[in-house]
Amino acid sequence: MSGFPDLDPFIDDYIIREYGETKVGIFGLTTEQTNIIAHPEPVVITDASAAAMAMVDTLTAKDCDVIIALTHIGDLLDMQLAATVPGIDIIIGGHSHTLIPEPMAVPNMSTGDTTVIVQADWAGTHVGKLTVEVSDQKVKMLDYQMIPVDETVPAEPATAAMLNGLIAMIEADPRYGPAYTAIIAEAAAEHPKELNAGEFKDTKLGDLITDALRDTADTDIAFAANGFIRQNIFPGNLMAADMFQVLPEGLNPETGYGSGVSKFQISGLNIIVGLEFSVAMIEYEDTFFLNVSGLTFDFNSTNPAGSRVDATSIRINGAPVDPQKLYSVAINSDLVGMLSLTGIDTIYNVEPVASSEFLVFKNYIVKNSPIDHPGGERIRDVAKTSVASNDVNAAKAQSYFLERNYPNPFNPTTTISYSVPQASEVRISIFNTLGQEIRVLTDSHHEAGVYKLSWDGRDYTGQQVSSGIYFSRLKAGNVVMARRMILAK
Repeated sequence: MSGFPDLDPFIDDYIIREYGETKVGIFGLTTEQTNIIAHPEPVVITDASAAAMAMVDTLTAKDCDVIIALTHIGDLLDMQLAATVPGIDIIIGGHSHTLIPEPMAVPNMSTGDTTVIVQADWAGTHVGKLTVEVSDQKVKMLDYQMIPVDETVPAEPATAAMLNGLIAMIEADPRYGPAYTAIIAEAAAEHPKELNAGEFKDTKLGDLITDALRDTADTDIAFAANGFIRQNIFPGNLMAADMFQVLPEGLNPETGYGSGVSKFQISGLNIIVGLEFSVAMIEYEDTFFLNVSGLTFDFNSTNPAGSRVDATSIRINGAPVDPQKLYSVAINSDLVGMLSLTGIDTIYNVEPVASSEFLVFKNYIVKNSPIDHPGGERIRDVAKTSVASNDVNAAKAQSYFLERNYPNPFNPTTTISYSVPQASEVRISIFNTLGQEIRVLTDSHHEAGVYKLSWDGRDYTGQQVSSGIYFSRLKAGNVVMARRMILAK
């Protein structure tokens, strides 16, 4: 990270802690995606692999016995980092919000040494406790616990003291005031940002945010990209800081807050184009999935990308979308400049609405407290309506669909469910992150129905594969679907 020396008093390149005769070097990494989707200017996030290599060299030169990377790059990149950057003993991950119940041991491709990867789900939901033994610069894992966070988990004194000092500094700034200590609203239920697993994909939190934008901007519709939403709202009392953690992206030096809100006009045809982009990669990536307000539509996740949205299903405030008509839209200001990436070619009459999306959100919650947004019936994946029963003879699927495996993460066995709408040849196989097929679970004729298979974590040869990320894949005719799985030993 570079470009903003004002942060230097708060951020070190690394820290070294000594425990008896053992020296532990710790460094941090965050995702380069921040440069694109969070607009952290003047801060610049540099390449994670290059930074990791430099930090390992530095800490090795300082005779560290153990090197730990605290990362915010996601579980897949953690795996790549462990496999390609030698010298990292432990990666404590983040960004993908993965609950890893057992540490993943990943061998480095050049040295064969093992890096242990752990991650503790969403912030504030779990705390991990990893106990290791260090002997002759070799790290051996002794114990690992994943502890749910509740009132029985005590604060760690040194960390609490540091955080309290930062909170006092922030609250002394008149732009913020008692953001961490004053209760200003209440949540009657959890509002998650993760997409629903069922038929309707939109979330309580996404619907709440877009309703706040549309209410403030007084527009026909509103959009909010899921990747710009950072954290759930949890039940209980709410402080301003709780809401800021939901929408922290960007920096406005004048207000001290993040990105603003803009509105513009757009044709119905370009709305269809934007929605297509929104769901094009939904089975793999939800960063640009658009939560909506004032709009409903259906799509089919088993169709090829670019032909998933049913344009005839789109309703704007109850009326069918008119491709030629102009509609007013409220959106995060930083997203306005990214619309061209979605294929949208023209927007009209762009104007600012508010200097901070966070303040719009906060004010809407305060006005409607206690909040319990119903959510969940605006964006429907018709492929998910296919599974009516797990009884193969009774369930007649309407489309091909590969479900997420369960449990996930798993060790060593997981269940893979899939639906077949008509008699056809179906192949279900397992791939590693190199794109190599390591196991075929079935390659046979199927009648229409819903099926389940188990994978025991073994490859073609019957050998147990190592911890890591794998992909289940369904192939039937021209239909190909894949799901990510985590084997955590």
